[in-house]
Amino acid sequence: MSGSASKDLSSLSHAELYLRRSRTTDPKEQEELAPAEHRAFAREFAQESPFTAAVSLPFAIPAYTAAKALGIVGARSPASTREMSQGFIGLLEGLREARRESQRKRK
Repeated sequence: MSGSASKDLSSLSHAELYLRRSRTTDPKEQEELAPAEHRAFAREFAQESPFTAAVSLPFAIPAYTAAKALGIVGARSPASTREMSQGFIGLLEGLREARRESQRKRK
């Protein structure tokens, strides 16, 4: 997938990306989809549960990546810093959106 394809992936939901990953056995495609899936998961979790995400994901994201790297958890793609950084980006996106929603409700 090209760089523009990667950018397009960032707008997909976690469910859509998870489904794409479950349908492919191509390791290259798994590696391309994994960062976007991690970003979407973190974004959606932070939107739905901002406090829980804010206190847990800063620890869970690197811990999961480390567990993958050490082979403690099974995974469809290898651990990567790109996957981890996309998780943090998703966390920030989700918290921003949760804040906007909260402000709209107050008005």
